[in-house]
Order: sequence, then C-alpha cells, then structure tokens
Amino acid sequence: MSIELTPDMHLLFTVEDTFDITGRGLVVISGPNIYPTHFKSGNKVSLKRPNGELLEHCAYVEMNTPNPQKILALSLPGLTKNDVPIGTEIWAK
Repeated sequence: MSIELTPDMHLLFTVEDTFDITGRGLVVISGPNIYPTHFKSGNKVSLKRPNGELLEHCAYVEMNTPNPQKILALSLPGLTKNDVPIGTEIWAK
C-alpha cells in the first residue's frame, strides 16, 4: 500500500528537534509556529522526510497548545531519530 498526502490533510508542523525518552520512545518537537489543529492523541500522521519519503505512524500528544511557547510535542513510539530526522514534516487529517 502506498502512502500519499491527500487534499484533506494539513501540515501540523516541521520537526525542529527530537528526543529519545526511556519508556516513551521518540518525541518530536515543533517550532513556535505550528498550524491550528484539532489533532487527537492516537491519530495517524504522515511523516514526510526531508528526502521526500513518506511514513505513516500513530502519534500521541505529549505537550499540547495552548502553552506560552506555542510548541507541540508528539511521541512516536517505535520510531528512532534516524526514522524522523529534523526537517521532517508532520501531516494529519
């Protein structure tokens, strides 16, 4: 099955930093300019890597807006920093 971005998806953010957290897995961090969203923890996201490859995975909200920095943090259990390099775009419905 091929993965593609569809017209009903929108860009949540571009990954600005990543952390491996014991017991939680990979956590990706947005910059301060995330796009408005109604994303729910456990929903699938499409990850568009800087090389153009697409990957689909469930994401869980670690830190949601509103927060003073307007940063969104999502955990992606089972993935590594190599799977989701900085610059990866996170897309969702």
